[in-house]
Amino acid sequence: MVRLLLEEQLKLARSRIADVQANPHAGSGTPYLDANGVIGATIISGAIFGGIFIAFVVRAKQVEKARKQH
Repeated sequence: MVRLLLEEQLKLARSRIADVQANPHAGSGTPYLDANGVIGATIISGAIFGGIFIAFVVRAKQVEKARKQH
């Protein structure tokens, strides 16, 4: 584990602030349309939870059908 001294952390923070001030058009850096970004993660999460929902619905219908047969 790499530990930075307080002075090193302050130097990095100042450097980041200077970079943002020099490039205000660059935005927040959040990649909204990337698969690792906000929308990509939302789509992936929706697919996962949608699959789980479908599995529950299919299982519930199987149980319901089995109860009607008995």
